[in-house]
Amino acid sequence: MTAPSVYNNPALATRKVRFHRVLAAEWIKARSLRSTWWVFGVYLVLTLGFQLILVFNFYWPAVNEVAGGVEAWRRLVSEQMAEGQATVAFSMVIMVLAVAGVLLLTNEYSSGMIRSTFAAVPRRWPVFLAKALLISLFTVALMACAELLGAAVAGLVAQSKGATLVLTPTVWRIWGMSLVTGALLVLLFLGLGALLRSSAAGIATAYGLSMVIPTMILPLLGLVNDVFLKAVKYFPMAAGASTIASSPLGESDSSLSLWAGFWVMLAWAAVAMAFGGWRFMRRDA
Repeated sequence: MTAPSVYNNPALATRKVRFHRVLAAEWIKARSLRSTWWVFGVYLVLTLGFQLILVFNFYWPAVNEVAGGVEAWRRLVSEQMAEGQATVAFSMVIMVLAVAGVLLLTNEYSSGMIRSTFAAVPRRWPVFLAKALLISLFTVALMACAELLGAAVAGLVAQSKGATLVLTPTVWRIWGMSLVTGALLVLLFLGLGALLRSSAAGIATAYGLSMVIPTMILPLLGLVNDVFLKAVKYFPMAAGASTIASSPLGESDSSLSLWAGFWVMLAWAAVAMAFGGWRFMRRDA
């Protein structure tokens, strides 16, 4: 008499498979894909490259141009530099990590590996949660690495300009919010990948929502009606940018306040993950 197996007994599989094992399996699958390392490498190279351009082309105002003396000057320069670097890191999430967010899930559908995954984890939700956690941690780690390296270079350049960058509460807030909104953005992309289950369709939709619609289509429609221009601030790129401004503005026709931008980003990610998760749980592989 053969022993019961997790492969022919879904109930047994449900009991045996623990979330940390699912997470470990997802990590193995992610790191075994060359596309994962290519995307992450391209992200770091482009982000650091644009941050270097920002640092060396940054406008370093003279002390006498800033009211409040040397300390106010240091705070202003530090906060504006942090905003610029966080904006670069966040923009590169849209440009590059959108691909990783989509491919992390759609690659399994295109290769057929998703059937083996569902056979090993019949309940499916641990798989979806593990993918979401994995891509979020990757994004936070990459963004933090890029911003810290950029800050180190900025500090060296600042010394040559007679400045000393300081870590004000605003700088910490900018860095923290950039990591949070970056993670929410890749969760939006992951949700689109789960919903569409196609690499091409997922990537096209991610770029459409992030760049094409708010930067091209809505401004053109805005020539007809201002309502379309006002809608731009509710799309991921503008909403995320409002959370990392060094001097957050209040609600206006062209921008959201800091916390309004955060809630809009959270809503985008939640809706995409909800619909993507529903299809991931309910539809056949």
